[in-house]
Amino acid sequence: MTTPSRRHFLQTAAAVTASWLLPRSLFARTPDRYFWFLHADTLDSWPVADPVRWSLEHAHEPVLERATEGLRKLTPDDGDRIIRLVVRRCRLNLLELQPDQVLVHHWGQHRADLRAFFKTHRLDRPKVEVVLGDRKKEAVTTQTGDDFLFGDRLAAHFPLDLYLSKWASRFALQPDDWTAAPGTRSGYAWGGVEDNIP
Repeated sequence: MTTPSRRHFLQTAAAVTASWLLPRSLFARTPDRYFWFLHADTLDSWPVADPVRWSLEHAHEPVLERATEGLRKLTPDDGDRIIRLVVRRCRLNLLELQPDQVLVHHWGQHRADLRAFFKTHRLDRPKVEVVLGDRKKEAVTTQTGDDFLFGDRLAAHFPLDLYLSKWASRFALQPDDWTAAPGTRSGYAWGGVEDNIP
């Protein structure tokens, strides 16, 4: 007879506690709650009504191949374990979409580039709260949807009004067209830009 390790004991205790506290339908779709899997490497994505049930029913498919053996030992009551197994072994991210909130389950550095998905689903807005759950460390980071826009943010002191006025009159030749734009090393015209002007 072997003595259970401290890790095994803590995992078992956490699972028992979670089973008392968490509803069985923890990962079930409701009218205002949707789920998507997103592959961290290919960025392929697909909606699922219930990610736990989907993972168990599709354990034989190539995308879940690395988790197949573990999934065969689990049941729908093991929802959190199933999600951790799938995001860890298969490089999948699970996205839970709710009104003005997205929860992303990922494993360590295997977080997908969310920008294209957020743009397609109009989630790249400042009012959308994005909760990134690293299931490896069980750490949570909160950001906003506009943190996942393509491109770089403008510096706080960037003279946007001046830039927009220059853009509006881009077909008119102006005396300062050949000087660098404030806060950049670029100008309002292509040639003859002064170098390294802050």
